[in-house]
Amino acid sequence: MKKINYGIFLLLTFLIALPSILWAQNTDEILHKMDMQYATIKDKEADVVMEMINDKTGKVKTRKAVLKQKRPYKTLFRFTYPPSQAGIGTLSLPGNIVYLYMPAFGKPKKISNMANSGAFSRSDFTTEDMGPKNWAKNYSATILSTNDTAYILSLVPKSKNNKYAKLVVTVNKQHFFPQRVAYYNRKDELTKEADYQYE
Repeated sequence: MKKINYGIFLLLTFLIALPSILWAQNTDEILHKMDMQYATIKDKEADVVMEMINDKTGKVKTRKAVLKQKRPYKTLFRFTYPPSQAGIGTLSLPGNIVYLYMPAFGKPKKISNMANSGAFSRSDFTTEDMGPKNWAKNYSATILSTNDTAYILSLVPKSKNNKYAKLVVTVNKQHFFPQRVAYYNRKDELTKEADYQYE
């Protein structure tokens, strides 16, 4: 009788724990696919349009750029519009190494970690925000919800030095690129959002 009860207890414990195990496997798989989708595209070029909207005034600032990736996690981002910023570029390399090119200086300059967390193109976003994330390596994920087209994930940085408490990321189920990234500060307050469209 004791063996039967013990066996039932073990079975119930396993069934209760099973969903969390499956969720963990799913989140690891999702992050891995996000990284793989980015890494397997070894040679690409894209035109980028950034629209920065002031929440208070509704004013929209437009930035245009060209993005080139020759190898995984080696990305060149160069502005083409407005004229005041045309030619400014960043080169992102593995290991969180970033170089900034300013036409006025005529040569690239390595950006320190502090500068890497500074404003990107006079926006609320930093150079680090705009660079590759290495999702599986840098974040622990939980699934907040899911629908027919996307997963909504809560990503907590593994590094205690990260200035964000979490990111809430909407991931497209078809191509596993992020559609939206919401950034929360250490007070768990939403500070900014980025929406992405792919054609």
